[in-house]
Amino acid sequence: MNITHNFYIGFKDIDKKLQAKNTKILTFFENMAGIHANLCGDGLRDTYERTHTTWLLLAWKVDVIRRPEYAEEVIAKTWVRSIRRFYSEREFELLSESGEVLVKAISKWVQVNVEKGEPCSCSDELSEKYGRGEYSNYESGINVKLKEPSSADSVYFHKVQSDWIDMNYHMNNTHYLTLAHMAIGKEIPQPDHFEILYKKEVKNGETLKCLVKETDEEYIVTIKSEDGELLHAIVRLLKQ
Repeated sequence: MNITHNFYIGFKDIDKKLQAKNTKILTFFENMAGIHANLCGDGLRDTYERTHTTWLLLAWKVDVIRRPEYAEEVIAKTWVRSIRRFYSEREFELLSESGEVLVKAISKWVQVNVEKGEPCSCSDELSEKYGRGEYSNYESGINVKLKEPSSADSVYFHKVQSDWIDMNYHMNNTHYLTLAHMAIGKEIPQPDHFEILYKKEVKNGETLKCLVKETDEEYIVTIKSEDGELLHAIVRLLKQ
């Protein structure tokens, strides 16, 4: 089942080139996953009051083909590619009003029991409600296997404030991308291709150590605990 919803590219969604920022694209997609869940009786009110489960994001792979611009009306689309026990792969698209594919993305999620803090299998009934998409933009599914570089060119520390924390009491997934740009320490073009691998949630007040490695092709930003012992995420930004 493919779900669609219209969005408007407004002032808060754009950069200096009047084009949609990657963080806003991720926000559109995050909202689409929520819309789909609500339609299937798996939204936040349903799960927290009845099943005590939620879906946590494990990875993103995003490809921008033509970046949406200010005042443009876009059509967001999402569908479930697969559900296997605890895990789900979900795809997304942003389309122009004429049907041009602007952005495509694939993500991986895990369903967890919030009371026990551990993965739980998705029921056959819920899997049926979600259904499957009519096609896939990623034949082999999501394959985000990022590794921490052996060295870093620079290190950046950041203390997480409460406005980055979502209702799960974790740093929202979009802010890992914001943090990666802050850690790079210079203004770079919005990358048209990027990947994020999430490992361990970040909580309010934590100080993060971000290690930046730059090559001719990419930036790799490794986000760790202040002492460097705990890996929170790895962000890969491809250069244009």
